[in-house]
Amino acid sequence: MEKSTLMKSFTTLTAVAAPIEMANIDTDRVIPVRFLRKLRSDKAGYDPYLFHDMRFDNDGREKPDFVLNQPAYRKAGIIVAGANFGCGSSREGAVYALLDYGIRAVIAPSFGDIHYANELQNGMLPVILPEARVDVRAQARQQQERADQLSMQEQRGRRWRSQQPLAQGQLDNRKEAA
Repeated sequence: MEKSTLMKSFTTLTAVAAPIEMANIDTDRVIPVRFLRKLRSDKAGYDPYLFHDMRFDNDGREKPDFVLNQPAYRKAGIIVAGANFGCGSSREGAVYALLDYGIRAVIAPSFGDIHYANELQNGMLPVILPEARVDVRAQARQQQERADQLSMQEQRGRRWRSQQPLAQGQLDNRKEAA
């Protein structure tokens, strides 16, 4: 049986934000193509394969320096990434891996066009913020023990803003869909 395709809607998201300080994370980094042949079911999703080659070494052991392997970020629901997140080939499996892991939103200065659309179509929230505003990656990294949470509340249509700014910075930038 295939993994449920019903979207879980939300108007508020409160979750740990994991900083991935890297630009141009293509869909093959999100989930390597070799794992897309595996059946995605209610019992076994794509979550073990999320960022697989970044999270695990050649022997299958976790790389302790990768953010999602650190205790404060293991249950992250938000990824804060560099520019051009989800670029490359248009694998919808990348979105499934994020969702199966529990990621509901990705904040980045830009996205691959098809990946951006796939996130929206599957009930995720891709948030575009200017590079200068995405410095929350550094703030989140500095506060690893606390792993501050971002709470995102829908305002109107596709306008979103943070309800709880991280550290001294404020993530109150608003993006209005065209």
